[in-house]
Amino acid sequence: MGKPLITSRVGGLIDLLGKDSTYGDLVSIYDSEACTYDPPDTLPQERLQSLADRIICFLQDPALLMKKGENARKHVENEYSWETVTKQYTAHYDALIHHHRHS
Repeated sequence: MGKPLITSRVGGLIDLLGKDSTYGDLVSIYDSEACTYDPPDTLPQERLQSLADRIICFLQDPALLMKKGENARKHVENEYSWETVTKQYTAHYDALIHHHRHS
């Protein structure tokens, strides 16, 4: 069983959710347009509550949990497997070598 993502509006984490939050949900734990990875020491209660609400929503809706979890698992297997990443790196390096040879 896959696990749905619950993430904050930070850097590339938003991209992991997929179009229309296919793989999980976005909560505003802390917002940073340019992520510094330096979150505040304490968070406002309403932001912590929004995280808790999303977790509870998933726990109370097993069908939604399964759907987004399976979507997330399939996405990770397809996009981030060693085989896929190796192919992407190989293609990138081949393009660099080709560009270097012809410039």
